[in-house]
Amino acid sequence: MITVKRFALLVGTSTALALGAVGCSGSTPGTPVPSPGGESTTSSSQDSTSSEETTSPGGSGSVDDLDPCELLSSSELSRLGAPAQGEAEELAGVRHCDWRVEKSSAAASYTLSVQVLGKVGLADVNGTGKQDIEVGSHKGVRSTRPSGVACVVSIEVAEKARVDVVVTGGEAASRCGPAEEAAGFVEPRLP
Repeated sequence: MITVKRFALLVGTSTALALGAVGCSGSTPGTPVPSPGGESTTSSSQDSTSSEETTSPGGSGSVDDLDPCELLSSSELSRLGAPAQGEAEELAGVRHCDWRVEKSSAAASYTLSVQVLGKVGLADVNGTGKQDIEVGSHKGVRSTRPSGVACVVSIEVAEKARVDVVVTGGEAASRCGPAEEAAGFVEPRLP
């Protein structure tokens, strides 16, 4: 039986190989320029208009095809202080990927989680201190879990679909900073 980790590794490796083959099969004139999502785009002096193509794993507002472990790149995880490999799980119909961020003390360390929720939207956020925010081009809500130990940035994908970026543990005053930064990295990959 194939486990979720093995499946994710298999899919990730197959995708990387396929993209590597496609990426090396031709050339585009210009200079590579880093984009916000970690991929590179090409800037060409021959073309005065700039077009940046963003692909969304789900395509049509659906979260069915989103893999929470692939919504943050290894370079983004490094910037967040998280390990490159997350722990994928599904609990009560919520697919999520967790990374443990180790700081100088156990009290300052926290867990970063990206959660894909396909049946609830922003109106269903269960938290305190809810604030409407914008995350890139998506509507969002920042809240604290009722237990008080987590900051949540919920990003709307559709009326009844969202992605939550959650920081649990650590110092209360600094939980929302990493949650908002990670949400900013996740957002361009959403439909």
